[in-house]
Amino acid sequence: MSARAVRSIGVAGPGRPVVLDDVEPEPGPGQAWVSTLWSGISAGTEVALVRGTDPHHQVGWDRELRAFGPGGRRSGYPVTGLGYMEVGRVTESRADALPEGALVAMAYGHRTGRTVDPAGSVAVPVPDDLDPLLGVYLAQMGPIRVNGLLHAAAACAGPGAAVGDGVRGRQVLVTGGGVVGLLSALLAVRHGAADVVVAEPSRGAGRSPRRWD
Repeated sequence: MSARAVRSIGVAGPGRPVVLDDVEPEPGPGQAWVSTLWSGISAGTEVALVRGTDPHHQVGWDRELRAFGPGGRRSGYPVTGLGYMEVGRVTESRADALPEGALVAMAYGHRTGRTVDPAGSVAVPVPDDLDPLLGVYLAQMGPIRVNGLLHAAAACAGPGAAVGDGVRGRQVLVTGGGVVGLLSALLAVRHGAADVVVAEPSRGAGRSPRRWD
């Protein structure tokens, strides 16, 4: 099978981020090629991997206990698979679901391009009225925050409730002012919450608590 060259980002060891040469298969029938425009870097997990402070490498992960601890199995370097917040343009397509020119958000890693099969990948269209740079949050962070509101909806309105049913007209407290927390707060505001407060105990996070209205 023919392939095309791409570049990706990895970590050779603590303090040693690297640009790697890799290949992707050529798009086949029903597939498309997505050229990366933006790729969001995680300020938590990925920066920890570069610094060497990631708990998977320091203490290890115990699969049985589902916890980090001295008995866990440590991960090693190099790390070649990074990234889960990408926005790209469909530049070649043999798939009706991914027309050429479409701007999509995906989670395929820090790569200059990717062969995509719509049957096995999630490609979220980036709305025309959204800054495309913000599209990096749509494919992974978006579903996470929607799940949070759906849990609230199920608790307040019962199974089958829509996203807004759990927060519309209600007072909402979001604990944690990281990316997921702040996006969850904004989503709650968008879905009609009467009052939203974000509580963040870290002094480095700035104002705490913060009210969104």
